[in-house]
Amino acid sequence: MRKYSIAHKFLFFINSVFATVLLLSYALPYISPKTIPFLSVFSLTVPLLVVTNICFFIYWLIKIHKNTLLSFLVLIIGWFISTPLIKFTNKEIILNNDLKIMSYNVRLFNHYKHENDATTEQKIYKFINDKTPDVIAFQEFYNSKLLDIKLPYKYIKTKTKTNKFGLAIYSRYPIINSGSLNFKSSANNTIFVDIVVKKDTVRVYNVHLESLKLNPKKGKFWRKKF
Repeated sequence: MRKYSIAHKFLFFINSVFATVLLLSYALPYISPKTIPFLSVFSLTVPLLVVTNICFFIYWLIKIHKNTLLSFLVLIIGWFISTPLIKFTNKEIILNNDLKIMSYNVRLFNHYKHENDATTEQKIYKFINDKTPDVIAFQEFYNSKLLDIKLPYKYIKTKTKTNKFGLAIYSRYPIINSGSLNFKSSANNTIFVDIVVKKDTVRVYNVHLESLKLNPKKGKFWRKKF
């Protein structure tokens, strides 16, 4: 009977640990991170586990050893039941085939003429309509008389009932619910809409975060040494 060295046995033990952990990782998509938060971080190690098991497989294959079967079987199981790390296709790649969403800070459609080009507003409309989004979220929206967004449904939330500034969401699909999550002590806020896409109801948020208001032209920035 052939005896194996301690180093040989230890190497197979390490191989067994990595193979077992990889096998357990196949269950990650079915376990909510809310139940076990650690798993959401652990999932980042899956590519490393796959590469390590491939290395062990090649090593034992070169040695022409039966231990080859361990990593081989675990990798084969993963091939059939888990999502591939890299996906190849001969078809033309279509970004977001199900729902095409655009987010756009339009800076009031150049209402205050901060751009010298008088056609800026029309160029924005043309850009949006050429891209044909299903949903578009506007920040720094201005309810202009020239508005030309070719989407039938919309929800507009202005800062007050009398002005025309705020946030907006336009949609190709029906909006069945909408709302605003106003931030305290801030001119910025968040709005949301629920839209019906085929048989699903999808909620889309539009968040306008407040700027840090740093202007390098009006101040000096340096690093102080202690």
